[in-house]
Amino acid sequence: MPNPQEFYQTNITSLSAQSEALGERITSISAARFAAAVAIAFSGYASIYGAWNLGFVVWVACTSASILAFMALVTFHAKLFKQKEGIDALWKVNSEELRAVEGDLAHIPHGAEFLSEERFSRSRDYALDLDIFGEASLFQRVNRTVTPLGAERLAQHLVTPLSSAEDIRHRHPVIAELSRRTAFRQSWQAAQGRKALSSEEMNALYKWIGEKAYISERKWLQAVMFVLPVTVILCLVWGFFQLQASTIFEIFWLIYFVQFGVNGLFLRRIFREASIMQRIAPLLSVYVRLFKAMRLANAEETFTTSVPKRMVAYSEEAMTAIRTLANLLRYLEFGNSLMGALLLNGTLLWNLHCTLKMEKWRARYGSSISEWLDALGETDALVSLAGYAFNNPNFVTPTILESEQAESQQSSALQPSVMQPSVLLAKGLAHPFLPANTSIRNDISFDDASGRIVVITGANMAGKSTFLRALGLNTVLAMIGLPVCAEEFECSVVKVMTSMRTTDSLERHESYFFAELQRLQMIVQHLKQPDSAPTLVLLDEILRGTNSADKKSGTIGLLRQFIQANTPTVVATHDTDVGVLEQEYPATVRNYCFEGIITDGELSFDYTLRRGAAQNKNATFLMQKMGII
Repeated sequence: MPNPQEFYQTNITSLSAQSEALGERITSISAARFAAAVAIAFSGYASIYGAWNLGFVVWVACTSASILAFMALVTFHAKLFKQKEGIDALWKVNSEELRAVEGDLAHIPHGAEFLSEERFSRSRDYALDLDIFGEASLFQRVNRTVTPLGAERLAQHLVTPLSSAEDIRHRHPVIAELSRRTAFRQSWQAAQGRKALSSEEMNALYKWIGEKAYISERKWLQAVMFVLPVTVILCLVWGFFQLQASTIFEIFWLIYFVQFGVNGLFLRRIFREASIMQRIAPLLSVYVRLFKAMRLANAEETFTTSVPKRMVAYSEEAMTAIRTLANLLRYLEFGNSLMGALLLNGTLLWNLHCTLKMEKWRARYGSSISEWLDALGETDALVSLAGYAFNNPNFVTPTILESEQAESQQSSALQPSVMQPSVLLAKGLAHPFLPANTSIRNDISFDDASGRIVVITGANMAGKSTFLRALGLNTVLAMIGLPVCAEEFECSVVKVMTSMRTTDSLERHESYFFAELQRLQMIVQHLKQPDSAPTLVLLDEILRGTNSADKKSGTIGLLRQFIQANTPTVVATHDTDVGVLEQEYPATVRNYCFEGIITDGELSFDYTLRRGAAQNKNATFLMQKMGII
């Protein structure tokens, strides 16, 4: 795969040159268009006054040629301007991608709103622990969506991993194909346009689709909408041929004002329809461009995977329908203008007819549009996932294994018959957010041979929390079908559950300690369920709200529960006494540490995971060095 930075920089250079060349051509066409306008004025004047005795016919011919030239130049100018807009949009996409791969994410929405309890239940709290949403989060690194529906779908993917190995393996070729189709992905991102879209606009669209028909269900109103405009037209025709027929014009004006009255009776409904349509108009234009980008890309090279093929299948009907709806919106807006109201609503009941046509459109396409938008939102999210894969060519595609039924153990208090992962092996594992040239890689494994419980000890700053997040994040990436930041990664389908960054809640009147206990209770209750999913548990310095002896006792008691459940668990702790479990359960528990290195009176860390418990007293050393003790 190409180096992302070089790829984007090359595109920026090329697109800048194309934009500059188009700008020069547009300037030249503008000058020529002005010259054609001058020629029209001059030849028109000359044809009237017979300048230079060239004759009326000659000057009329010159005027006609100038008009044709002017019209051709206007058309060509508009075409070039539109082409330049497309080039500039692609330049912006590449510039923003270059900023992102160089570490500047400020211009990308970070999705912090998805951390609210209204959006995700507390069972998905690992989103906070693993930096799924918020500043410098996984969402911000992945998100390139151009619709609110796509952003919502992407957020769901990040917190709702796929449930089977087959589903994950099915997504791999989709990500690979979209990652390879860079031109398509960039045209998709460039389709967003200038206006940022909002979820409120999407909600307005769904609300409008669910509206009940009003005019379509009232035949008497449709009859009035037919009879009154026809009568007005007949009056105009009759009055045109009989100029003195004052009675006819009296009838015309009477019906004209009656139609204004009819419009007034339904004005509130018409304005509500118009206001909703005005809010969703930006969505419609974006959707047309997205479907068009999909069709053009498929024409160049046929898509072979399921989601893009589904999108292509919907595109023709969807584009036609959305364009029709966009045209109806323009017609309705014209009827709401002063001139349109005077000319059309008093003669043709224009707004009512537009509203009727929109109701018929809704009746015809309402059931289909949800399918179109679902396919569009899924494609939008997958384009972002594929872009993340492209931007990280050093990541590897994980091997996904089938889960196996754990052997029954009658002594287990946590339903030992639950499905548990048979394997999780990672070599050269690193945190996906860290630069590849500076991150330290470590190995970890969970299986029957090496054991499923890992206790990691070490001082603050040694790397325990970063390692836990590296393991958790990479597992989440693997479960949604993305490549992972490792040299090798092999795992069964697994659910990630964490207790790492628990916060208190003033709204729920919960202390930090009680919130942490609730989180641990949730994990244990999940493991007790007979049909619980295979689970990877990550715990970082739990029970910080109690004394050392109580913390040690509680941590060991909790780990005994996980040992009985036979579920892969990593606990990071300062308390080296927790490591005694390795002696009691040598086939299940392993001690690891991140050790501080004291050399020549200086403390440093190499962030390398080692077997055994931590030995160095880093806190005492630092306090002595700083003169605190």
